[in-house]
Order: sequence, then C-alpha cells, then structure tokens
Amino acid sequence: MPEHTIHRVTIQLSSGAPSCKTQCGKIFALILSRYPDRVPLYEIFPLAKQYNARIFSLRRWLWAKGFDISCEEEWVDGQCPHLVPLSLHGS
Repeated sequence: MPEHTIHRVTIQLSSGAPSCKTQCGKIFALILSRYPDRVPLYEIFPLAKQYNARIFSLRRWLWAKGFDISCEEEWVDGQCPHLVPLSLHGS
C-alpha cells in the first residue's frame, strides 16, 4: 500500500476526526481527499466564511497526530494561488 494511502487511512481512523457536516470537517475532507497533493485556497473559501479559524483548528488537531497543514505560495503565469498541503512533521 503506498505511503500516502497508509497515512490517509491513519488519519481517517483516528478518534476525534471532525464531522463532514461542520465547516472544519468539510475542509478536512477536501484536504484529505487530495492528500498528498495540495489544495488551492480558493477551493476552501466556499466551505467556510472563517476559513482561517477552521484551518487553525485543524492544524492543532492534526499536529498532535504527526501531521501539519501549511500555506505555500506558487507563482504561475503571474498569479499566486495559496496552496494548502497536508504533510508529515519534518517533511
């Protein structure tokens, strides 16, 4: 089983995972569905009005499980979408 699949299963089976009915849960489900790829921030905007607070909550919850959510910038054709990747600590 590929490493990213193992980590996805580990996170899904962890206790205390956010419900997909909450804003936090919807963001978590989106990021997890794209793991190990990154999610453009503009795809997260429609899921939560206070997306920063929801991502902050996810960061605290996932950090304890050995994962991290960060925000990266990548310039492509003069545009800079912010990308939200999920990664292991130290990677």
